Amino acid sequence: MGNVADIQIRFASLEHIPLDDERPWQHHILSRNQVLLNVKEVAKFLVSDGQEILVDPYPQAEESALRLYLLGSSMGCILHQRKLLPLHANALQFGDECVAFMGQSGAGKSTLAAAMKNRGYKVLADDVCAVNIAAGSKPHIYPGVPQIKLWKDAADYLAEDVSRMRRIQRDEEKFALPIDDGYCRQTCPIKSIYILDYHDEKELKIEEMSALEKIGAIKNNTYRKGMVAKLGNVESHLQMSGALADAARMRRVVRPRNSLSRINELMDAIEDDLR
Repeated sequence: MGNVADIQIRFASLEHIPLDDERPWQHHILSRNQVLLNVKEVAKFLVSDGQEILVDPYPQAEESALRLYLLGSSMGCILHQRKLLPLHANALQFGDECVAFMGQSGAGKSTLAAAMKNRGYKVLADDVCAVNIAAGSKPHIYPGVPQIKLWKDAADYLAEDVSRMRRIQRDEEKFALPIDDGYCRQTCPIKSIYILDYHDEKELKIEEMSALEKIGAIKNNTYRKGMVAKLGNVESHLQMSGALADAARMRRVVRPRNSLSRINELMDAIEDDLR
């Protein structure tokens, strides 16, 4: 017998599900265990019970767009339905543990992960980290998709050839860097979490965080956080956020804006902080 698939993904017509005429292009919560995502010019995605994704593409849909929303919003919904904590973060393996980098879009998470990969660290997850918080054990992150999404300027700076990469979307200069030997295939307990931020000063700083700041950062960096209340997960999400804040060592990394040229300094500071 072959391995049983963890998630079933298949094409199916979803025309029978009514949409809100005033706001059709959004998440439609059909029940606590079923969400319809309607993406203009791409597809309808029906995500059910944390186990199944039905895809009904629009005629003009491109494969790259379907992949983007399958691995992004649809997978985020799967994780919320499974009562896992999906973080908008990248993670790398450090010994038998892992380190995660959280931050809003454009904070440099993927660029930092790609640079760290070039230093020999293995990539565990890119953009979305599935965190499991079970009683009696340390919070850990599951392996994600073996790729890193990079803007062209970051790829060029890191000497990564975009000609061998898949473009994420047709109208964006963003590419998927495949990860082969540098990919971690095992679940790793969390050693530390860094929140990437900017300031207008010249020096890079790594700052301590209070318990409330930690919980706020986890809430703000929850992937597709708008689903939490809609799926009735507010209480469980707060409990998971508190447990992660208690268990994980968290720091805020504040650095100058437009600091791509100082990526080595950033990596040195993080490595020093981890020792």
